[in-house]
Amino acid sequence: MVLFTLFATFLCTCVLPLLLFLAAVKLWEVYCISGRDPSCKSPLPPGSMGLPFLGETLQLVLQRYKFLKMKVQKYGYIYKTHLFGSPTVRIMGAENVKQILLGEHKLVSVQWPASVRTILGAACLSSLHDSEHKHRKRVSAPFSVTKHIQISIRILSPFLKHIDRVQSYWQPNSTLIIILALNSGLKARNVIHAKIEENIRKKMAKRDTSDQFKDVLQLLIEHSQKDDEPLRWNVIYSICDTHDIAEIFSKKDEFNPDRFMEGCLEKDSSRFGYIPFGGGSRSCVGKEFAKVLLKIFTVELVRTCDWELLNGPPTMKTSPTVYPVDNLPTKFTEFYDTV
Repeated sequence: MVLFTLFATFLCTCVLPLLLFLAAVKLWEVYCISGRDPSCKSPLPPGSMGLPFLGETLQLVLQRYKFLKMKVQKYGYIYKTHLFGSPTVRIMGAENVKQILLGEHKLVSVQWPASVRTILGAACLSSLHDSEHKHRKRVSAPFSVTKHIQISIRILSPFLKHIDRVQSYWQPNSTLIIILALNSGLKARNVIHAKIEENIRKKMAKRDTSDQFKDVLQLLIEHSQKDDEPLRWNVIYSICDTHDIAEIFSKKDEFNPDRFMEGCLEKDSSRFGYIPFGGGSRSCVGKEFAKVLLKIFTVELVRTCDWELLNGPPTMKTSPTVYPVDNLPTKFTEFYDTV
């Protein structure tokens, strides 16, 4: 009788909770999979949905590299998971990414998280779709990098006197805090938007209402926007992992800037094997401007000073963005005989 009581107690305290937990995990996976498109007969990719409600978000945040490496080894370059509150299919590899980037408006549509849409605004370029996105991107693209820089300087100069006030909303030396501090970000956004709206009102007040020719700014202001409801499943493609598995460059782990020189790409390079600026209709609208800016910065840096990394080559983290774990302390020595 005593043994039976002990056995029953063991079942109630250990085995039963474990069985309930496993049942909850299984029901959670069934619930997530039930949101698939019933008209599609193709099977879902392999993978797991993680814990109820949490999914596999914690594993991704706490063990990003190990977690993603384990997923690739177990399921391959396409697998299902549950991240940030939504069932997700994660893909990598040039051929797989190509289908997603070239399949927008046909296979998939872009939808940013609600927190990002709150900061950037629902009508920003990255949140638009179809013809609205194409039109806005076309008129937003810099018509000339040189002219773009000249115009940007004239536009941004009045805002420079407020830079200290805007920067006071941000915490220094922490990428994670900047991203997560939505309240501080919204305060800075409100200050900037208030100033922009004031300038727009002044500009519109000076306009001749009989003028039949409207500039780009007025057309964008008057153009109505629409909000589309996202589907339950998200598709995420990984630029970083695609670069890691691509066979475009040899010895990818070595520091070798010469590999990016013109003509140094290997013959079997793929258009979608190296996509630092994205691809398809969502390629970065300012990529040429970014290239020029980085070239100018690099030339000025090597022309005017020398530097030394105090802690040696840094260890890099990639979540939420790429950054050195030691904040990269560096000693700069200025060249006095610069030209």
